[in-house]
Amino acid sequence: MRQKQTGKGFKKPPARKTDVPSSQKKRGADMMSISDFEDTKVHEGNNYQEQIHTSKKKKKANRMTQKKKRANITASDKPIVQIRQKTSHERTLYYLEQLMLKHQITKRFPHLAFEKVAHGFDIYFHPNINLNVDEEIDQNPNATQDAATSESTNVIKFITLLSNLLPIRDLQNKSIMTGAFQKGKLGGGVQVIGASSNLESNSDADTYYIEIAPIYTGDLVCLPQRLYNSSGQIGPLVVCYKVTNSLFFIDPYTLKTLEVSSQTYFQSPFRPLLTATQLLEYTVNDVEMKRNHKGRVVSAQSGRFQLGEVSVVKTSELGISHDIQTFCHLSHLLEAGDTVYGYDLKNANFNNEDLLSYKKLVVPDVIIVRKKYDWDTQRIWTLKHFCMEPEGKDYETFLNELEEDQELRSKVLLFKHENSETIASKIKFDGEGKNPRVKLEELLEAWTI
Repeated sequence: MRQKQTGKGFKKPPARKTDVPSSQKKRGADMMSISDFEDTKVHEGNNYQEQIHTSKKKKKANRMTQKKKRANITASDKPIVQIRQKTSHERTLYYLEQLMLKHQITKRFPHLAFEKVAHGFDIYFHPNINLNVDEEIDQNPNATQDAATSESTNVIKFITLLSNLLPIRDLQNKSIMTGAFQKGKLGGGVQVIGASSNLESNSDADTYYIEIAPIYTGDLVCLPQRLYNSSGQIGPLVVCYKVTNSLFFIDPYTLKTLEVSSQTYFQSPFRPLLTATQLLEYTVNDVEMKRNHKGRVVSAQSGRFQLGEVSVVKTSELGISHDIQTFCHLSHLLEAGDTVYGYDLKNANFNNEDLLSYKKLVVPDVIIVRKKYDWDTQRIWTLKHFCMEPEGKDYETFLNELEEDQELRSKVLLFKHENSETIASKIKFDGEGKNPRVKLEELLEAWTI
C-alpha cells in the first residue's frame, strides 16, 4: 500500500492488527527467561509473529522436558552476577577467563552459567536437580528454600574467590551506583542498574553488581594527590606493571614501586591517563645504564627493572624528527635498533583533574612501557576458552603479554600446541630474557574443560 502524501509530509497507513497468542500478550520479551532467549532461533521470512509463535512452541516442549531437573524456580527470579569493567579493551576479561580456568571455576561452581556481554560477563545460576520436582518436594518440603540457599551460597563463594583474583568491589547496594559512579569517575559505566534489562524485576532476588577497577598492565596513571602524598611522593606519573587483587605501579624515572589495594583504590578511585591501545612504536638509538655511587646498575624487584637513559625516535618519523631523551625501567632489555612501545605525552590531550592538580609537574615527552618482540615462528602453546572468543587485536596483545611476562603466565594454564615439538625446533630460546619464549617444559597436555 502506498503512503498517502499530505501537505505536511507522508502519513503512515494504520498498522494491521495481527493475531497474537494469549500467552504472548501476558508475557512480553522483557519478561522472558534466559533459557527463552538461548533457545530462540532466527528464521527466514518476514512474518515475525509466526517466528515467535514457532519458537515459543519449541521452548514450551523444551521446558516440559527439563521440568524434572528444575527446582520450580525460573532463571528470572534467581540472583544474577554482573561483572563489568568499563575500558576500551578486553584484555582484563581474557585474563579473568584464564584465572577462572586456573582455579577450576567451572568445576567448583557447576551451577553457574557464564555469558559474555559488552564490558564484562553475566553469570546465571542453573540448579542441576535430577529428581522430579513433585517427588523432591514430597521428600523434602524445604526443597525450594534449599535451592535458594544453595544459590546464594554459591554466588557469595564465587564473588569471594573473585575478590582474591582481581581488584573488585561489590555493588549490592544500588544507591552506591549513583552520583560519581554514573558520571564515569569510578570507571564502572554499568548500563544495567537495578534489575537486568532481559529479566523480570524481582525485589526478592539478589543481584550482585561487580565492578573491576578499570586499570590493567601497561596503563599510564596519574596518582591522586592524596595517594601521592601517602605513598612517599612516588610518581605521580606511574605505569601499572601487575594486577592481582591489588594494583602495582612503578615510577619509570626512579624505579620506586607502589601497591594499591582494592579497598584503597575504591576509596579514592582514579582512571588511567592512557591505555595500551594508545601505545606508539619508537625506535631505540642509544641506551646508557644508570649506576649508583658504588658503580652498580640501579635496579628494583630483584633485577626485573633496571634504570637507564634511552634515546628514542618515533618509528614513523625516522630521519625526520630529532631523538628524544627519556628514562626507562626496562633498559637492560634494550639495545640500539630495538623497537619499543611508549606513550607520546607531548602530543597527548589530557582532561584529567588529578594531573591538573600538580601545578609544577613537568610532563616528559615519552614514557616507554614495553619492548616489541618480533616472533618469527608461531607459538608452541595455546589457551582454552569457555566464554571468550579467541580473536581480535586485544586477544593477540594478551597472548604477547603472556609470552613476554613469565610471572603473568605462571597464573594461567598454557597447553601444548598439536605441533609444539616441531615448532619448538625452529625457535631460538634466549636465556638472557632479551627475546623471551615459552618453553616446552612450561606447557600442559591438552584436556577438555
